[in-house]
Amino acid sequence: MSPPRWSSCSRKSVIFRYPWAKARTAPRPRTSSFGAVTATARTKSFLLIALLRELGIQSRPVLLEIGRRSGLEKTLPSAQFFDHAIVQVTIGGKTLFLDPTRIGQHVRLDRMGQAHEGAQILVVAPETRQLSTISTDNIRGIVSDETKERATLSKLGGEGQLEVSRVWTGLGAERLRVMFERTSREKLVRWIGDALERRYPGAKLADEPAIHDDPVDNIFSIVASYKVPNLAIDRDGTWVVLFKPDNMQDVLVTSPSATRTMPLRISAFPYRGKYSFEMTFPEEVSVVADPRAQTVENKYFSLTATGSFRGNIAKTSLELATLDSYVEAQDYLKYSEDLRAANKAIGGMIAVNKFGIKSTDASAVRFPQRIRELRQETITKTTETIAKGKLAGSDLADAYCLRGNAFGDLGRHDEALQDANEAVRLAPNSIFRPVNSKKESPIIRRPYRSEEPRLWHFEGAAFPSSTQVTWRRPAATF
Repeated sequence: MSPPRWSSCSRKSVIFRYPWAKARTAPRPRTSSFGAVTATARTKSFLLIALLRELGIQSRPVLLEIGRRSGLEKTLPSAQFFDHAIVQVTIGGKTLFLDPTRIGQHVRLDRMGQAHEGAQILVVAPETRQLSTISTDNIRGIVSDETKERATLSKLGGEGQLEVSRVWTGLGAERLRVMFERTSREKLVRWIGDALERRYPGAKLADEPAIHDDPVDNIFSIVASYKVPNLAIDRDGTWVVLFKPDNMQDVLVTSPSATRTMPLRISAFPYRGKYSFEMTFPEEVSVVADPRAQTVENKYFSLTATGSFRGNIAKTSLELATLDSYVEAQDYLKYSEDLRAANKAIGGMIAVNKFGIKSTDASAVRFPQRIRELRQETITKTTETIAKGKLAGSDLADAYCLRGNAFGDLGRHDEALQDANEAVRLAPNSIFRPVNSKKESPIIRRPYRSEEPRLWHFEGAAFPSSTQVTWRRPAATF
């Protein structure tokens, strides 16, 4: 058996489908007084109750005040405080609250959006002695609003690509469903295409957006790809990419005054939103930054922000949830401070300075190889000169020393040590100055005594004459 579904209807459809149901003649139980409740809400609620009872489903009328979720217990009992009527339904031991004035709810009952979550209500029944509160067991699963953005840039300063995916559930899906049913395809595409204009001036749709509506599970999604000129902006040598969690905009509000005497209403309650932004920079970008994670939480909201940057890929992730419908006056100062901390944690930009960009200069790329080639050329020429046998004494020692330097630069330490020892043997009292652009201190050879361990001395630092000796820092490590 398929799960029960709820299909709401407009006032017009009620009149045409059920001509016997009229607002002024709808049955009115003696146990209730509907005060300021509109005729539309009253009529549709009574009609729904009549239909459900014909099906053997327990149902009762419920009174509430739209937008007000607390504080009724502090007032004198009166029906005049209520301006709306909905229906309480009991199915399979579960209590549900249906609003027959809403449209777009062609969904399973357990996936239906609840516009009055947390509201204080009065169930119209003889046994009612106090106010109740609407509380949905799976509310966290039907109030989500998630946005994923993935941007790529092949060249700094060039045009980028951005793919945006946004998924609504619950009330958000129902609102989008109604809007799309009443709007032409052309206007919808234009609306989606202009969605990023403020953040990225000149951004245009790259292709037709994909729109999907799942009326059973109450999920609505849009996927769109954009071409974004100047995705990365050069600000004094630092490349900046902006991002903005549009699905979290205006969820948390502030007051014009820091001093409040009345509670501040959080209209976006309940709300659970997720936002992620992934930016792939060109290959020449290489950044290594410590991952960050920060949580700002109080009685009224919770925000967690995480981020990472490895190589040329930067990622940011945000999760925001509202925890109450009102901020108490005495808590507003702390709430506003936490809200500022949350905005700071979000950030809104990814920056790459000049140190995070690898050089693309061809000469710079070839420099290490050129150094190695020069050292090998030195070895070849000095070897030829030594082999000719025309040098002797200190001149021959200099040749060995020069070739030993080149061996050391290439990491060939055994050969470097052999040449150094030969140079000392040929000119034991000479001071050898290796060729070094950093102008390192000269290598000084003390007169060797057989009872001393054989050491090379570098201005007071001694290194054993073994294969572990590093003649100089090898250029081969460039």
